[in-house]
Amino acid sequence: MVTEVDHNAVKNRIKDILKADATLYDSTGRQGKLVDIFVGRPYNNSLTAHPNPFCFIANDDNLEESEPSGQAVSNTIKATTHVCHYIIVIVDIAQDGREVEKKLDDLQKLLLQTLKAKFELRKPTDSTDPMCNYSFPDRIRVFNSNDDGKPLQGRLIHFRVEITTS
Repeated sequence: MVTEVDHNAVKNRIKDILKADATLYDSTGRQGKLVDIFVGRPYNNSLTAHPNPFCFIANDDNLEESEPSGQAVSNTIKATTHVCHYIIVIVDIAQDGREVEKKLDDLQKLLLQTLKAKFELRKPTDSTDPMCNYSFPDRIRVFNSNDDGKPLQGRLIHFRVEITTS
């Protein structure tokens, strides 16, 4: 039987990779680093309920496209190529718009460097167990929100992951 993509496992691997990078993440709130990284959208979409700046990884609207790759044997497809789409959102409170934009620029740069260096989404502890053929941030846009009257700024990174299952 052909296996399918475990989307939650992929998103958790992305989270593990980002949390393992000490230049990007520090749970104690050190200046210039993400304080929290989690999988799934914030509870009840309340973006202000978390310490800032933080990041979350979630499914994109167009989650997955797939096609057979390889020969069918005994009327069964033996391999499938999946192109999966996730979003990675970095959020910060925008009390000083200019300063938070600079901070988001820096965090975005560090996050992209980390993900591009780990494009096969291997375990951050020992660089084994690749989860995909490749991954790549294919689009980045500004993420603006007014939640509970508090201005927020952020970056929304559309992240493409190609996986072959058999």
